[in-house]
Amino acid sequence: MTITLQDVSVMLGLPIDGEVLVGSTDSNWSELCLQLLGVSPPPNKLDGSHLNMKWLQDTFGVLPDDANEVIVQRYTRAYILELLGGSYFADKSRKKVHLMFLPFLEDFDAAGRYSWGSAALAWLYRELCRATNPNSCDIASALILVQLWAWAWSRFPHISPAIKSIQPIDNAVDDANADADADQPLPGGPYGTR
Repeated sequence: MTITLQDVSVMLGLPIDGEVLVGSTDSNWSELCLQLLGVSPPPNKLDGSHLNMKWLQDTFGVLPDDANEVIVQRYTRAYILELLGGSYFADKSRKKVHLMFLPFLEDFDAAGRYSWGSAALAWLYRELCRATNPNSCDIASALILVQLWAWAWSRFPHISPAIKSIQPIDNAVDDANADADADQPLPGGPYGTR
């Protein structure tokens, strides 16, 4: 069993049908920001193809009252870019967003035709693979999907593994079994507390 495209669609609501997200990762990122966001980030806020999300929040935090259609579209792109970088396509720093997604937001109608769920699942699997490296000490990606999937999977006790504790848990078993050497089950309660 593993996380599937259907899980992504059901749990995150991302489209899994549509065009593949394929594009260049080699662009003039500062110029692209100027074209699609209307402002070029300062050099210290742009690290290669990664944009500082705090700068993005500060620059596009509040939409002006007198915003025209072009300004609204720029703020919308910034918001979606922040959403993508903060959740579905997060990096390990949690402070930057990859600008490779910005060209896909140029035309909002076209953006809705992409399979964002497929890309998010591929990103997640890549990050899970990277996390298995013995030198890796953290992980990135849409980890909420892993949490939701694990919770849903645990709702099917006939196919989920039995969860056992390594160390005794106070108040988890009655006193008659307290001296037993067998593993003790985890206490009941909400799945989020396990």
